Amino acid sequence: MLRKIALLTPEDANFGFQLAGFTQFTCNEKTLGQMLDTVILDTSYGIIAIDERLVTEDFEQKMQEIQESWNGVMVILPSPASKRPPGPNYAERLLRRAIGYQVKMVQ
Repeated sequence: MLRKIALLTPEDANFGFQLAGFTQFTCNEKTLGQMLDTVILDTSYGIIAIDERLVTEDFEQKMQEIQESWNGVMVILPSPASKRPPGPNYAERLLRRAIGYQVKMVQ
């Protein structure tokens, strides 16, 4: 069974991903936790991408707990205004989860 991709974005990004055929849910920092719980309960989703503008330091701990117990992949999307690349630790964790092996990133 193919699983769907859900995107959680702020309201200013409404319709952007929907035009490309993705399922997009809009929320804010306060409603992100509730929206994420709703999407996780729907077993048709296998990937959840969250706009980095929604993620607070407090929420990062909840994401770690979800990733340990949920059988899907959760990624943080850089915001359109962001100039910083994703950190290597995040990429290594994502690869390890996807393929089941520790991968050493060499530049």
